[in-house]
Parts: sequence; C-alpha cells; structure tokens
Amino acid sequence: MIRLAFEMYAAGDATLEDIQSELTDRGLRTRATQRRPAGPISVSKIHQLLQDPYYVGIVSYKGDEYSGRHEPLIDRDLFDEVQDLMASRGRAGERRRVVHHYLKGTLWCGACWHRDQTIRRMIIRRTISRSGDEYLYFFCRGTQDGTCNAKYSNVQRVEDAVAEHCRTVQFTPDFIHAMRQSLADALTDQEASQHALKEQLESQLARLDTQESNLLDLAIDDTIPKDKIRAKLREIGVTRERLNAQLAAAVDTLTDAVEFISVNLRLLENPYELYRHGSDEVRRRLNQAIFTRVFIDHDEITGHALKAPLDDLLTVQTTYHANSVAKSCEEPPPGIEPFTWSEHHPATTKEGAAHKGDSFTSTTLRLPTNLDHRVPVSSKPHLVGLTGFEPATP
Repeated sequence: MIRLAFEMYAAGDATLEDIQSELTDRGLRTRATQRRPAGPISVSKIHQLLQDPYYVGIVSYKGDEYSGRHEPLIDRDLFDEVQDLMASRGRAGERRRVVHHYLKGTLWCGACWHRDQTIRRMIIRRTISRSGDEYLYFFCRGTQDGTCNAKYSNVQRVEDAVAEHCRTVQFTPDFIHAMRQSLADALTDQEASQHALKEQLESQLARLDTQESNLLDLAIDDTIPKDKIRAKLREIGVTRERLNAQLAAAVDTLTDAVEFISVNLRLLENPYELYRHGSDEVRRRLNQAIFTRVFIDHDEITGHALKAPLDDLLTVQTTYHANSVAKSCEEPPPGIEPFTWSEHHPATTKEGAAHKGDSFTSTTLRLPTNLDHRVPVSSKPHLVGLTGFEPATP
C-alpha cells in the first residue's frame, strides 16, 4: 500500500484525497489505541508518509540520517520524483482540495491587473447541468466580493490560449546559436584568465616560502632583533593566508552558470511542441518553470511575468534581433540613445547556480562582436502588427 501511494502520486493525476480514498478502500487502517479505535488514515498522514525517507531505507536520529537495517519499500528515484512533484505544487501556490487542474496556481486575473495593478488569482469552478454534463470555468476571486466584474473563462479555451501563448516565449535558432557561441567564448576567456591568475598566485606563494626560509636562517644570527623577525614572519603568514584564499577562489569557474543558462535556452527552444504533446503534469511543470504569472481576461492571455533568467534572455534576444536589423546603419536614428544592458537590467541577487546564471546573463555575457549597434528595445510582446491596425495596402 505504501508503494501504491508513492506510485499514484508520482503519476501526477492523483490528489492526496484520491490516495487516501484508495488506500482506505483497500483496507488500510490506523492502529487502535486506548483513546481512539482503528479508523481510516488521515489526508495529513498521507502527506507525511510521502515525505518520510524511512521507506527508502533511511532512519533519522537527532537530526542525522543513517542507513537502516530494514528493507526499503521503494527505490530512491521514485522517492525523489515524489519530493520534486510535491515541491513544484507547493511553489505554484495551488490548492488541490476541490477541483484539480494543471493551470491552477499559474493563472491570474488580467482585468484586475490592467485596471489598477491588483494581483488576484484565478480559481476554478465545476458546474453540472441538468443533463449531467460537466462544465469547468476559471474566474477571478474578486467576483466573489464584487471587486471584479471580469467574465468567466471557459477552461478548454483557456487551455488552448495558454498552449498557443507558448509560441511567444520561444528562442529563435540563430539566437540560440549566437548565445551558445558567446557562452563557449566566455568560458574560454575565463579559463585562460583563471589559469594566468593561478600561475601568478602560485609564484607569489613560492616567493613567500623563500622569504620565510631566509628569515628563519637569519633568526640563528643573534645580531638581528628577534621581534622584527617575528613581525615579518607574521606578516608573511597573513599574506600567505590571503593568497591561498584567492587561489581557492580562482578554481571556481563559470561552468555552473553556463550550464544554467544553457538549460534555459533548451527549455524555450520549442516550448509550444513540448507543451502541446506533454501530459497534464508536464504542462504544469513547464508553466511553473517558464511563468511566474499568466494574466487572463475572458479566455484571452493579456500578459505574463517570466521566471528568471528567461525574462533577461528574451530581452537579450530582442536586442540581438534589433542589432541584426540595425547593423547595416552607420549610426542610430536622431534622438535614439544607445542601449546599454547594465542601465536597464541590473544584476539580480540569488543563490547558487541561479544567481550565477542571472548575474552572468546581465553583466558578463556579450553578444557577438559584429553586432555593435545598440538601440532601445521593449521586452513586451508586440500587440499590433507591423502594418498597424489598418489592413495592409499594396
């Protein structure tokens, strides 16, 4: 039954209530105590057991984990998959107690946002007609207290709109190629500079060793004050400690940051096809990996907020294509100030590879050298075609 609980949750379609109901039907009961008789296991207990490493053979004692002598009921891959899934559902802020849908936690009311920048979540409602047909709708929480008059949105049309919206956050093949080349060049340059720095630091440490040996030899001579020798030795020790710290830091490279950005490039290489052919759980994870919010108003996507560093990378792509168009011009049009990345996109502050990737994108990465023109650009998707509102003319 424990194995079944993990497998049901890992499949992505079952809620904790579904698992609790299935295990109850199969006869799982709590042990009877003096205060309480045996009964069905609670939903909170299901949530607890799905996070318990005991079932993969781990025993916890005073905050430390040890390999137990009991036989594991599930393997580590299944356990890790369940933990990742539980974490992803928690990050989206979704609640799965009423109606389950993979867009819950992703959709926000576009009417409220564009009216007064109010952030309100879209929730889902299920209705059953007299004939027994089921209908699902997304609606703004503000409609419950009268603060929003946005219309209800049909779930099927919203699903299609979100899938189609994935086309707007796609990297072009030429940009991906240019970025990968820039990343490779950055790694090459960084490795060369790190190698030179390492040689310099090692040379300074060797000189310190020589100075220390000479001072120790001089200490044998009683004519030289011992206090001066001790002070010089302490100074050498402090310098050596500082150089060793710099040498240890010099070993760190941009490899993690480059891999972080490369993964995000692959994510938006063709997100529409990936989204269209993915299961509901794959779509859930894609939405959480790409968007922080998707704003919707009456079945239509009216805007979005992207996860870092995708927002920065898409802005870099816009700059890249603008440079490609402008590279034949000798100078920018009158009144246009040159675009500088650091002015508009300061480096963010995050931890781990994400921090390295974001700051690397914002400050270290450079576009190919043959694209020298800088023009101001917008990171927002175009809402009007190149011909304007009017039909195209000959």
